[in-house]
Formats: sequence, C-alpha cells, structure tokens
Amino acid sequence: MVSRGPVVRVGFALGSWQVVALAAGLAEADARAPAGRVCEDHLVLYETVAVSGALSAAMHEVGVAVRPWRSIVDAFALLASVRRKIGQREFDALKSRLRAHLGLDRIDELWLCWLTRAPEKLVLEAYPEARVHLFEDGLYSYLPQRPTPSAPGPLTRWLDARRPVRRFRRHKSWLDPRHAARLDAAWMLLGDQWPAPAVFAGVPWHTVGADTLRAVLAACRSVPSVAGFALDVTPRPGVLVLGQTLSRWQAMTRAEELAVYAGAIAIAVERGYDVWWKEHPRAQEPFFAELAASAPPGRLRELALPFALPVELVAGGMGLAGCVAGISTAIFYLPRLYGIPCFTFADALAPLLKERWALQNELVRRAAAPLSALPPAPTHRP
Repeated sequence: MVSRGPVVRVGFALGSWQVVALAAGLAEADARAPAGRVCEDHLVLYETVAVSGALSAAMHEVGVAVRPWRSIVDAFALLASVRRKIGQREFDALKSRLRAHLGLDRIDELWLCWLTRAPEKLVLEAYPEARVHLFEDGLYSYLPQRPTPSAPGPLTRWLDARRPVRRFRRHKSWLDPRHAARLDAAWMLLGDQWPAPAVFAGVPWHTVGADTLRAVLAACRSVPSVAGFALDVTPRPGVLVLGQTLSRWQAMTRAEELAVYAGAIAIAVERGYDVWWKEHPRAQEPFFAELAASAPPGRLRELALPFALPVELVAGGMGLAGCVAGISTAIFYLPRLYGIPCFTFADALAPLLKERWALQNELVRRAAAPLSALPPAPTHRP
C-alpha cells in the first residue's frame, strides 16, 4: 500500500483572534489524535469585507507566532469578492482561482469557523474531497442557525447537476446538506458552556482545554508589541472596557454605540476605578478620542497595545480588577484563562439590537454578570 504522506490541513482565519482559535483547535486535535499521525498545516488569512492594513499585519504576526505552518497565504481580495448572486462562469473561475492561489494538489481537511456564507461555501465547493472541521468564532458559534431546507425534487437535482451554481445561490445562509455530511468535528473554546446548535447536533463537539489555549497565547509573546507591552501604574484599581464594531455592521448607529460605552465608563469611574480602553481589532473609526473628551481627567487611558491584536494576549499580566464589555466573547475567555471578573452592559444594548445581534445579547445577559454587579473599588490598591 502506497502512503499518501501527511494529512494536509488548511485553516481559514478571518481575524487575529480567529488565528489563535484555529491554532488552539489544531493543537487540541493533535493531542487527541492516534499516535504516529503526521500533519502538514497551512494557514489562509482572509476577510469577507475590506480589512485594515493594521489587522492584516496583526493576523500575520500572530500566525507566525502560534504554529509552524508550511505556508501562510493571503486571500483577502479573492474571498472578499465572493458573493452569492453569481453566474456559473464566474463560479467556476473563482474556484479555479482559489485552487491556483493556494497551490495545493490536495487538501485532506478544511478548518473553517463559518459554513453558511458565500466565501466559505466557495472554499467548500472548491475542495469537495476534503473533510471539514469547525472551529469557534466567538459567540456566533453557539447561536441557533437556519435549518437546511427540504430536499430538492428530481427537476431541481437535474438542474443543479447541469449548473452547480444554482445550489450555491439557492442555499443563501443555510448549511448545505452536502457540506454538513463532510463535518468530522467541531473544536470550541467554550464548548462546555453551551450546547451545539441544532444543525450540528450529530457532530462531535470538542472543548479546547484552557491550558491548550493558554499555551497558544504564550507563544504570542514573540510578537514584538506583546513582548514590549507595559502598563502604566494607575492610582486606583483598573478596569478594562472593551469596544466592538456594532455600528460598522449596522447593528446600531455610531452615536448609540458611543453613548453606551460612555455610560459604562462613567459607571466604572463612579465606583472608584481607573479605566483602560481597548478598541476592537476590526475598528475602523476608533472611539477613544471622543470617550476621553467626556471622561473625568486622568481616569480613562487607552491600552498601549495595537488595536488589531486581541486583548487576551496581554490581559493576564495587567492586574485588572475586572473587565467590562457588551457582547464580546472576552467576557467568557478572561475568567477562564486568568480568573478576571467580567461584567456586561448587555442591558443597555438590549433596546438597540435586533435579529442575530439580539440573540447574542440575550446569550450574554443569561450567562454573564451585569455591570450593575461591579463592586466599588477598594480604597487602597493591594
């Protein structure tokens, strides 16, 4: 019997934290694999919208740090151009372009954190021979997802065979049953906290150990801005407040988002804390200058970490009294990794959010302590 060589695994990551989550999932899979299994890993960096130079650079830095990939490939422009409403010729051309861009004769495993959007579906269509592994993309991974539509009739199947793009277009945001049948496992950072969505009920649902995730984060100390990170000593205990990009995704207006952050900061200051602010890695219109203008002098500082890097890389050494956020998954990562108490202002967001944002907000409200539970700061720093 001729050996096929190592198992070729290709992970697709669409943010700096997603690179960390992917590397942790691969490490967990390696720890559970049979003895003697050899893998060859490749990393593809992409986004489905325009990405800042700062974020793409941060993704590269983190990627180099976390794992010895055989290759790291940029696919930002290619995958951001994929839309559901395309014709057969463009569909075929995009699949060919992707395969040529990656330059791999075969892929045994595709690792993805989304399976229902057009760019990721194109990846699945381009490599129909590959098995599929799902890894976590924050709280979205635990939300209900649209069930697969009913099986097509004979005429639809015949038309699909003649023009496969029809199926690609028809499934919209549903999980295609052909792709679901290829799923071998899901690797979740918080997999022991919430059950799998119903569409993944039959998929082995593995929790990535906190020690495994900490080891990946420790490897990121080789990133220069992480290695050189230092925190100014503040007169009072410090609380970290995390921004998001809710207005960028039209979940609310920018003015509404700014007001929610300002209100959360005001509560933390009123309770005796100095506040550290961290922009979201995908921020395109930073909030800090406007927040600082309305905060009491000297009580609000911006974290000296490039905004495109996830705060989990440095939070463990900050000596924080707590972290405050809206629907950031950091609310659940930081207690698990470093024992940092976390509080949410999801109550303030509730009247503003709809659809999947409202579902995510409710998930947080049920599982995290509200900002109202933030205790007064101790009079003296320990």
